[in-house]
Amino acid sequence: KKYRDEEKKKKKNTKFKSKKQKIKKLSNKLSFNEKREIKLIEKEMENIEDQISILNTRIEKEASNLSSADFREITNELEKLKIRMDELESRWLELDEKN
Repeated sequence: KKYRDEEKKKKKNTKFKSKKQKIKKLSNKLSFNEKREIKLIEKEMENIEDQISILNTRIEKEASNLSSADFREITNELEKLKIRMDELESRWLELDEKN
């Protein structure tokens, strides 16, 4: 009898834990807006990667022909793009962990 009582308690605890986990999973799901935000972030990240690639290629190919002002402008733009990329990656990771 003692053994059966212990088994019943174990089953109850397991059921409770699994229900608790299901509730946690449900509450961690992304909302429609968050899913939409992830897609927009991914799209923007792709665009930024393309822009960074274009600017890096421009620097490589035209380095000797660029004026110092043009070079500075390109490097400033690269820096802004990298900062924006970091912001987007942080937000994307935050949403991904929530999912």
